[in-house]
Amino acid sequence: MYKKFFIVCGFLLVVPIFLYAQQSQGSSDVNVFLKKKSAGLAYNKGIDNVRAGKFQDALTNFTEAINANPSFDMAYLQRGKVKFQLSDNKGSLEDINKALQINNNLGEALFCLGYAMLVTDTAHAKFDLFDKAIQNGFAEPFVYYYRGILKAYKKDYIGAASDISIAIERKPDYSFAYFDRGCVRFMTNDFQGASYDFRQALYYDSTLLAAFNNMANCRTYSGDYQGAINDLTKLIAKQKSNSMALNNRGCAKYQLGDYTGASYDFKASLNLNEKYASAYSNLANDTAKLGDYKTAIEYLDKALKINPDFSNALLNRGLIKELTGDLDGACSDWNSAAKKGNPDGARYVKECK
Repeated sequence: MYKKFFIVCGFLLVVPIFLYAQQSQGSSDVNVFLKKKSAGLAYNKGIDNVRAGKFQDALTNFTEAINANPSFDMAYLQRGKVKFQLSDNKGSLEDINKALQINNNLGEALFCLGYAMLVTDTAHAKFDLFDKAIQNGFAEPFVYYYRGILKAYKKDYIGAASDISIAIERKPDYSFAYFDRGCVRFMTNDFQGASYDFRQALYYDSTLLAAFNNMANCRTYSGDYQGAINDLTKLIAKQKSNSMALNNRGCAKYQLGDYTGASYDFKASLNLNEKYASAYSNLANDTAKLGDYKTAIEYLDKALKINPDFSNALLNRGLIKELTGDLDGACSDWNSAAKKGNPDGARYVKECK
Protein backbone atom coordinates (compact mmCIF):
# COMPACT_ATOMS: atom_id res chain seq x y z
CA MET A 1 0.00 0.00 0.00
CA TYR A 2 1.22 3.49 -0.77
CA LYS A 3 1.40 6.39 1.63
CA LYS A 4 1.70 10.04 0.70
CA PHE A 5 3.73 12.04 3.23
CA PHE A 6 3.40 15.72 2.47
CA ILE A 7 6.34 18.10 2.68
CA VAL A 8 5.74 21.75 3.49
CA CYS A 9 9.00 23.23 2.37
CA GLY A 10 7.66 26.17 0.77
CA PHE A 11 10.49 28.70 0.83
CA LEU A 12 9.68 31.72 3.06
CA LEU A 13 9.95 35.27 1.62
CA VAL A 14 9.67 38.64 3.38
CA VAL A 15 9.98 42.10 1.92
CA PRO A 16 12.76 44.01 3.67
CA ILE A 17 12.65 47.79 3.91
CA PHE A 18 16.06 49.43 4.31
CA LEU A 19 16.15 52.98 5.55
CA TYR A 20 18.69 55.66 4.77
CA ALA A 21 18.65 59.39 5.45
CA GLN A 22 20.41 61.67 2.98
CA GLN A 23 21.78 65.02 4.04
CA SER A 24 21.21 68.01 1.80
CA GLN A 25 24.42 69.34 0.29
CA GLY A 26 25.43 72.92 -0.12
CA SER A 27 25.45 74.73 -3.47
CA SER A 28 26.49 78.11 -4.80
CA ASP A 29 23.05 78.34 -6.30
CA VAL A 30 20.66 79.14 -3.45
CA ASN A 31 17.63 77.78 -5.32
CA VAL A 32 19.33 74.46 -5.99
CA PHE A 33 20.39 74.29 -2.35
CA LEU A 34 16.86 74.97 -1.13
CA LYS A 35 15.34 72.39 -3.47
CA LYS A 36 17.81 69.75 -2.33
CA LYS A 37 17.14 70.67 1.29
CA SER A 38 13.40 70.40 0.66
CA ALA A 39 13.95 67.04 -1.05
CA GLY A 40 15.98 65.78 1.89
CA LEU A 41 13.33 66.83 4.40
CA ALA A 42 10.55 65.14 2.38
CA TYR A 43 12.71 62.03 2.00
CA ASN A 44 13.32 61.75 5.73
CA LYS A 45 9.61 62.20 6.42
CA GLY A 46 9.07 59.32 4.04
CA ILE A 47 11.55 57.19 5.96
CA ASP A 48 9.74 57.98 9.21
CA ASN A 49 6.40 57.01 7.66
CA VAL A 50 7.84 53.75 6.34
CA ARG A 51 9.03 52.92 9.85
CA ALA A 52 5.51 53.68 11.11
CA GLY A 53 3.93 51.52 8.40
CA LYS A 54 2.23 54.53 6.78
CA PHE A 55 3.08 53.58 3.21
CA GLN A 56 0.63 55.88 1.44
CA ASP A 57 2.02 58.87 3.34
CA ALA A 58 5.55 57.69 2.57
CA LEU A 59 4.65 57.46 -1.11
CA THR A 60 3.58 61.10 -1.05
CA ASN A 61 6.78 62.11 0.75
CA PHE A 62 9.11 60.37 -1.68
CA THR A 63 7.20 61.84 -4.63
CA GLU A 64 7.71 65.31 -3.11
CA ALA A 65 11.42 64.55 -2.75
CA ILE A 66 11.65 63.50 -6.41
CA ASN A 67 9.75 66.57 -7.59
CA ALA A 68 12.16 68.78 -5.68
CA ASN A 69 15.25 66.86 -6.83
CA PRO A 70 14.66 64.74 -9.97
CA SER A 71 18.13 63.18 -9.69
CA PHE A 72 17.53 61.86 -6.16
CA ASP A 73 18.36 58.18 -6.72
CA MET A 74 17.55 57.01 -3.19
CA ALA A 75 14.14 58.69 -3.31
CA TYR A 76 13.27 56.72 -6.44
CA LEU A 77 14.53 53.55 -4.79
CA GLN A 78 12.54 54.06 -1.60
CA ARG A 79 9.41 54.98 -3.54
CA GLY A 80 9.87 51.83 -5.58
CA LYS A 81 10.02 49.73 -2.42
CA VAL A 82 6.93 51.40 -1.02
CA LYS A 83 5.08 50.73 -4.28
CA PHE A 84 6.11 47.09 -3.99
CA GLN A 85 4.62 47.01 -0.49
CA LEU A 86 1.42 48.42 -1.95
CA SER A 87 1.36 45.72 -4.67
CA ASP A 88 2.14 48.17 -7.48
CA ASN A 89 4.75 45.89 -9.03
CA LYS A 90 4.93 47.75 -12.35
CA GLY A 91 5.40 51.12 -10.68
CA SER A 92 7.95 49.60 -8.31
CA LEU A 93 10.11 48.28 -11.13
CA GLU A 94 9.91 51.60 -12.96
CA ASP A 95 11.19 53.49 -9.92
CA ILE A 96 13.95 51.01 -9.13
CA ASN A 97 15.14 51.10 -12.75
CA LYS A 98 15.06 54.91 -12.63
CA ALA A 99 17.27 54.84 -9.54
CA LEU A 100 19.72 52.63 -11.46
CA GLN A 101 19.66 54.96 -14.45
CA ILE A 102 20.78 57.75 -12.16
CA ASN A 103 23.31 55.56 -10.33
CA ASN A 104 24.07 52.19 -11.92
CA ASN A 105 26.30 51.23 -9.01
CA LEU A 106 23.54 51.53 -6.42
CA GLY A 107 23.91 48.13 -4.78
CA GLU A 108 20.63 48.20 -2.89
CA ALA A 109 18.70 49.02 -6.07
CA LEU A 110 20.36 46.10 -7.85
CA PHE A 111 19.27 43.81 -5.02
CA CYS A 112 15.71 45.19 -4.99
CA LEU A 113 15.41 44.66 -8.73
CA GLY A 114 16.65 41.09 -8.34
CA TYR A 115 14.28 40.49 -5.45
CA ALA A 116 11.28 41.95 -7.28
CA MET A 117 11.96 39.69 -10.26
CA LEU A 118 12.38 36.71 -7.95
CA VAL A 119 8.93 37.05 -6.43
CA THR A 120 7.04 38.28 -9.50
CA ASP A 121 8.72 36.46 -12.41
CA THR A 122 10.92 33.71 -10.98
CA ALA A 123 11.59 32.07 -14.34
CA HIS A 124 13.33 35.23 -15.58
CA ALA A 125 15.02 36.28 -12.33
CA LYS A 126 18.73 36.93 -12.74
CA PHE A 127 21.59 35.86 -10.50
CA ASP A 128 23.81 38.69 -11.76
CA LEU A 129 21.64 41.33 -10.07
CA PHE A 130 22.41 39.77 -6.68
CA ASP A 131 26.06 39.33 -7.71
CA LYS A 132 26.35 43.01 -8.73
CA ALA A 133 24.64 44.13 -5.54
CA ILE A 134 27.32 42.33 -3.53
CA GLN A 135 30.11 43.65 -5.77
CA ASN A 136 28.83 47.19 -5.22
CA GLY A 137 29.00 46.90 -1.45
CA PHE A 138 25.48 45.80 -0.64
CA ALA A 139 26.44 42.46 0.92
CA GLU A 140 23.76 42.16 3.58
CA PRO A 141 22.84 38.65 4.81
CA PHE A 142 19.49 38.71 3.03
CA VAL A 143 21.19 39.31 -0.33
CA TYR A 144 22.94 35.93 -0.02
CA TYR A 145 19.71 34.43 1.33
CA TYR A 146 17.60 35.47 -1.64
CA ARG A 147 20.30 34.50 -4.12
CA GLY A 148 20.19 31.11 -2.42
CA ILE A 149 16.40 31.05 -2.74
CA LEU A 150 16.72 31.69 -6.49
CA LYS A 151 19.26 28.86 -6.77
CA ALA A 152 16.83 26.58 -4.94
CA TYR A 153 14.09 27.48 -7.44
CA LYS A 154 16.53 26.60 -10.20
CA LYS A 155 17.21 23.27 -8.41
CA ASP A 156 20.84 24.13 -7.65
CA TYR A 157 20.47 22.85 -4.10
CA ILE A 158 24.20 22.74 -3.33
CA GLY A 159 24.63 26.35 -4.43
CA ALA A 160 21.51 27.33 -2.52
CA ALA A 161 22.79 25.74 0.69
CA SER A 162 26.12 27.52 0.26
CA ASP A 163 24.54 30.96 -0.14
CA ILE A 164 22.07 30.47 2.69
CA SER A 165 24.93 29.30 4.91
CA ILE A 166 26.74 32.59 4.24
CA ALA A 167 23.58 34.44 5.27
CA ILE A 168 23.48 32.46 8.52
CA GLU A 169 27.18 33.11 9.20
CA ARG A 170 26.51 36.83 8.88
CA LYS A 171 23.24 36.70 10.84
CA PRO A 172 23.31 33.74 13.26
CA ASP A 173 19.69 34.24 14.38
CA TYR A 174 18.28 34.25 10.83
CA SER A 175 15.32 31.94 11.42
CA PHE A 176 13.98 31.95 7.85
CA ALA A 177 17.44 31.10 6.53
CA TYR A 178 17.66 28.07 8.84
CA PHE A 179 14.19 26.99 7.74
CA ASP A 180 14.97 27.25 4.03
CA ARG A 181 18.41 25.68 4.35
CA GLY A 182 16.61 22.80 6.03
CA CYS A 183 14.31 22.56 3.01
CA VAL A 184 17.29 22.54 0.67
CA ARG A 185 19.08 19.90 2.72
CA PHE A 186 15.93 17.80 2.72
CA MET A 187 15.95 17.90 -1.09
CA THR A 188 19.49 16.45 -1.07
CA ASN A 189 18.48 13.72 1.42
CA ASP A 190 20.57 15.26 4.20
CA PHE A 191 17.87 14.53 6.75
CA GLN A 192 20.13 14.97 9.78
CA GLY A 193 21.31 18.39 8.61
CA ALA A 194 17.76 19.38 7.70
CA SER A 195 16.46 18.38 11.13
CA TYR A 196 19.14 20.51 12.78
CA ASP A 197 18.13 23.52 10.69
CA PHE A 198 14.42 23.14 11.44
CA ARG A 199 15.20 22.97 15.16
CA GLN A 200 17.30 26.13 14.89
CA ALA A 201 14.52 27.88 12.98
CA LEU A 202 12.13 27.11 15.84
CA TYR A 203 14.70 28.14 18.42
CA TYR A 204 14.96 31.61 16.91
CA ASP A 205 11.29 31.91 15.90
CA SER A 206 8.80 29.72 17.72
CA THR A 207 6.04 30.76 15.30
CA LEU A 208 7.58 28.81 12.39
CA LEU A 209 5.38 25.83 13.22
CA ALA A 210 5.79 24.27 9.78
CA ALA A 211 9.26 23.29 10.98
CA PHE A 212 7.64 20.63 13.20
CA ASN A 213 6.05 19.02 10.16
CA ASN A 214 9.32 19.21 8.24
CA MET A 215 11.25 17.64 11.13
CA ALA A 216 8.68 14.86 11.15
CA ASN A 217 9.23 14.35 7.42
CA CYS A 218 12.97 14.03 8.04
CA ARG A 219 12.37 11.45 10.76
CA THR A 220 9.95 9.52 8.55
CA TYR A 221 12.39 9.30 5.65
CA SER A 222 15.03 8.18 8.16
CA GLY A 223 12.70 5.46 9.50
CA ASP A 224 12.17 7.15 12.87
CA TYR A 225 8.37 6.95 12.89
CA GLN A 226 7.97 7.41 16.63
CA GLY A 227 10.09 10.56 16.46
CA ALA A 228 7.85 11.80 13.64
CA ILE A 229 4.78 11.15 15.78
CA ASN A 230 6.33 13.12 18.64
CA ASP A 231 7.04 16.13 16.42
CA LEU A 232 3.59 16.06 14.84
CA THR A 233 1.92 15.74 18.23
CA LYS A 234 3.66 18.96 19.30
CA LEU A 235 2.45 20.67 16.15
CA ILE A 236 -1.13 19.43 16.57
CA ALA A 237 -1.14 20.67 20.17
CA LYS A 238 -0.40 24.15 18.81
CA GLN A 239 -2.58 23.87 15.69
CA LYS A 240 -5.54 21.64 16.42
CA SER A 241 -7.06 22.39 13.00
CA ASN A 242 -3.98 21.29 11.03
CA SER A 243 -5.43 18.54 8.84
CA MET A 244 -2.11 17.86 7.13
CA ALA A 245 -0.34 17.23 10.44
CA LEU A 246 -3.08 14.79 11.48
CA ASN A 247 -2.80 12.99 8.14
CA ASN A 248 0.97 12.77 8.45
CA ARG A 249 0.80 11.50 12.03
CA GLY A 250 -1.64 8.85 10.82
CA CYS A 251 0.92 7.82 8.20
CA ALA A 252 3.60 7.42 10.88
CA LYS A 253 1.27 5.39 13.10
CA TYR A 254 0.40 3.19 10.13
CA GLN A 255 4.10 2.47 9.58
CA LEU A 256 4.36 1.32 13.20
CA GLY A 257 1.35 -0.98 12.79
CA ASP A 258 -0.94 1.15 14.94
CA TYR A 259 -3.85 0.91 12.48
CA THR A 260 -6.48 1.95 15.01
CA GLY A 261 -4.51 5.08 15.94
CA ALA A 262 -3.86 5.82 12.29
CA SER A 263 -7.57 5.51 11.48
CA TYR A 264 -8.39 7.99 14.25
CA ASP A 265 -5.94 10.55 12.80
CA PHE A 266 -7.09 10.12 9.20
CA LYS A 267 -10.74 10.56 10.22
CA ALA A 268 -9.85 13.60 12.34
CA SER A 269 -8.03 15.06 9.33
CA LEU A 270 -11.08 14.50 7.13
CA ASN A 271 -13.39 16.06 9.72
CA LEU A 272 -11.32 19.22 9.27
CA ASN A 273 -11.02 18.94 5.48
CA GLU A 274 -13.56 16.73 3.74
CA LYS A 275 -11.87 17.38 0.37
CA TYR A 276 -8.53 15.87 1.45
CA ALA A 277 -8.10 13.14 -1.16
CA SER A 278 -4.84 11.78 0.26
CA ALA A 279 -6.37 11.36 3.72
CA TYR A 280 -9.17 9.28 2.16
CA SER A 281 -6.58 7.19 0.32
CA ASN A 282 -4.55 6.67 3.47
CA LEU A 283 -7.68 5.82 5.46
CA ALA A 284 -8.57 3.27 2.77
CA ASN A 285 -5.18 1.60 3.07
CA ASP A 286 -5.50 1.54 6.83
CA THR A 287 -9.05 0.14 6.66
CA ALA A 288 -7.87 -2.59 4.30
CA LYS A 289 -5.19 -3.53 6.82
CA LEU A 290 -7.99 -4.00 9.34
CA GLY A 291 -9.69 -6.36 6.87
CA ASP A 292 -12.63 -4.19 5.78
CA TYR A 293 -12.08 -4.21 2.01
CA LYS A 294 -15.55 -2.97 1.09
CA THR A 295 -15.24 0.20 3.15
CA ALA A 296 -11.66 0.69 1.96
CA ILE A 297 -12.84 0.72 -1.66
CA GLU A 298 -15.55 3.23 -0.74
CA TYR A 299 -12.91 5.55 0.72
CA LEU A 300 -10.84 5.26 -2.45
CA ASP A 301 -13.92 6.03 -4.52
CA LYS A 302 -14.26 9.27 -2.52
CA ALA A 303 -10.58 10.09 -3.03
CA LEU A 304 -10.95 9.63 -6.78
CA LYS A 305 -14.13 11.67 -6.90
CA ILE A 306 -12.17 14.55 -5.38
CA ASN A 307 -9.12 13.97 -7.59
CA PRO A 308 -9.77 11.78 -10.67
CA ASP A 309 -6.06 11.95 -11.58
CA PHE A 310 -4.92 10.44 -8.26
CA SER A 311 -2.98 7.52 -9.75
CA ASN A 312 -1.87 6.06 -6.40
CA ALA A 313 -5.51 5.82 -5.33
CA LEU A 314 -6.27 3.93 -8.53
CA LEU A 315 -3.31 1.65 -7.93
CA ASN A 316 -4.37 0.93 -4.35
CA ARG A 317 -7.99 0.38 -5.28
CA GLY A 318 -6.78 -2.18 -7.78
CA LEU A 319 -4.73 -3.92 -5.11
CA ILE A 320 -7.72 -4.09 -2.75
CA LYS A 321 -10.02 -5.33 -5.52
CA GLU A 322 -7.48 -8.08 -6.19
CA LEU A 323 -7.74 -9.09 -2.53
CA THR A 324 -11.51 -9.41 -2.93
CA GLY A 325 -11.12 -11.60 -6.00
CA ASP A 326 -12.21 -8.90 -8.45
CA LEU A 327 -9.28 -9.28 -10.85
CA ASP A 328 -11.09 -7.59 -13.74
CA GLY A 329 -11.76 -4.53 -11.59
CA ALA A 330 -8.18 -4.59 -10.36
CA CYS A 331 -6.81 -4.72 -13.92
CA SER A 332 -9.06 -1.85 -14.96
CA ASP A 333 -7.74 0.33 -12.11
CA TRP A 334 -4.12 -0.60 -12.75
CA ASN A 335 -4.53 0.17 -16.43
CA SER A 336 -6.01 3.60 -15.57
CA ALA A 337 -3.15 4.25 -13.16
CA ALA A 338 -0.62 3.30 -15.85
CA LYS A 339 -2.25 5.68 -18.34
CA LYS A 340 -1.80 8.46 -15.77
CA GLY A 341 1.92 7.75 -15.64
CA ASN A 342 2.09 5.54 -12.57
CA PRO A 343 5.02 3.12 -13.12
CA ASP A 344 3.69 0.58 -10.60
CA GLY A 345 0.37 0.57 -12.40
CA ALA A 346 2.18 -0.37 -15.61
CA ARG A 347 3.98 -3.17 -13.75
CA TYR A 348 0.77 -4.62 -12.31
CA VAL A 349 -1.00 -4.46 -15.66
CA LYS A 350 1.41 -7.10 -16.90
CA GLU A 351 -0.17 -9.52 -14.43
CA CYS A 352 -3.48 -9.09 -16.25
CA LYS A 353 -2.23 -10.52 -19.54
